[in-house]
Amino acid sequence: MSETPKSLTTDEESKVIAYFQELTDQPGGQSAFLHHLTGVLLMIDAGLRLSECTGLCWNNVSIGDNLADAITVPAAIAKGQRERIIPMTERLKKNLILLKEIHKKCFNVPVGYVKKSPLGYKLLPIVRHKSKLYATSNRQMERHLLAAGSVSIGRHLTPHMLRHTFATKLMRITNIRTVQELLGHKRLSSTQIYTHPSQEDLRKAVELL
Repeated sequence: MSETPKSLTTDEESKVIAYFQELTDQPGGQSAFLHHLTGVLLMIDAGLRLSECTGLCWNNVSIGDNLADAITVPAAIAKGQRERIIPMTERLKKNLILLKEIHKKCFNVPVGYVKKSPLGYKLLPIVRHKSKLYATSNRQMERHLLAAGSVSIGRHLTPHMLRHTFATKLMRITNIRTVQELLGHKRLSSTQIYTHPSQEDLRKAVELL
């Protein structure tokens, strides 16, 4: 039996994002599901690890009251304890702007009311339960991705697959050192696993003959 691909195809990526977007577009869906969509985009558009997503604070994506053009992943939450800066895609920035407004409107509290880190107020997400507000856990996000994978693409979906998709797409358009820096890998050998072509890469290569 062949190994399950570790990254998503372009079509699968679109379906996963559409799944969360559809939930968000439902009545009341923004307050309930927008943070899940934003979390997916943090992994698939910025290559963040799940622990980095749930550890990220508003001051890591903002300059004063304005959203920054890049995410600063502080050393304190990065796996290799090395800070890195990742430019934002437009769709990620759009979701962060909307998330900020939803936090203000739906919870009637200052942005980042849940303070779980000495670095600042948690970004993702805020969940109300029994009149209290909580930041999400890694396990909660994993469960939502499993459900999304089952419904949207019919296979197992994990946070690492989203990060792997980010890296795989980068390898097609830039050099391995740039990918290493964006992923926060200490060793180049860790990045080299993304140099292996996927079935989609092989198909496109043959089509160009």
